[in-house]
Amino acid sequence: MPHPPPAPRAGLRALLPAALLALASPVLMATVALAPPERGMVLAWFGPIAAEQAALRAMAADAVPVISLAGGVVATIEPGGIARLRAAGAILVLNAAALRGCFARTS
Repeated sequence: MPHPPPAPRAGLRALLPAALLALASPVLMATVALAPPERGMVLAWFGPIAAEQAALRAMAADAVPVISLAGGVVATIEPGGIARLRAAGAILVLNAAALRGCFARTS
């Protein structure tokens, strides 16, 4: 005699796996997209300091500042630049191209 089909899970518990996947997917995609490249354009944020200080710290890390921002700088780096930026005090280093999203252009 065949087994009866399992009873459907009741209420919101049935939606839990789909909800977890819906929350985890954008977080994982953002983490991968914002990971800084080993060479190229990055956004380095040094905390609440003046734009000039951020540019000086980036230059001390052998990065070439392109745009200075309050507390941060968009700069080009060579291999090993992420570690040098962090040693110079960068709190956050992100992929600048990913931050531009759909407006990013490659040359």
